[in-house]
Amino acid sequence: MDEKLPTMADFLVAYATTPDYVAMRDTKTGTWFIQGIASVFAKYACTEDAVSLFGKVNAHIAKRQTRGLGIKQVSSFESTLLKKVYFFPGR
Repeated sequence: MDEKLPTMADFLVAYATTPDYVAMRDTKTGTWFIQGIASVFAKYACTEDAVSLFGKVNAHIAKRQTRGLGIKQVSSFESTLLKKVYFFPGR
């Protein structure tokens, strides 16, 4: 008998922020979310799996705040991955 996976298996969906909140963006350097992905992936993508990477992205963004108003942001992600996924950039 064929073992079929559920329709929603093996997805990872990342969001710039949690529902009902806005994502911060710098007009020169872009969104905090993309900056966080670029920074974390550049440092850890060779050694960490995708779920770990996005956990680090969440932590990276949560440490930031806007000047003056002190506004904070946190990204989020949902994973139904059944195995660890690695990117291994540059290989």
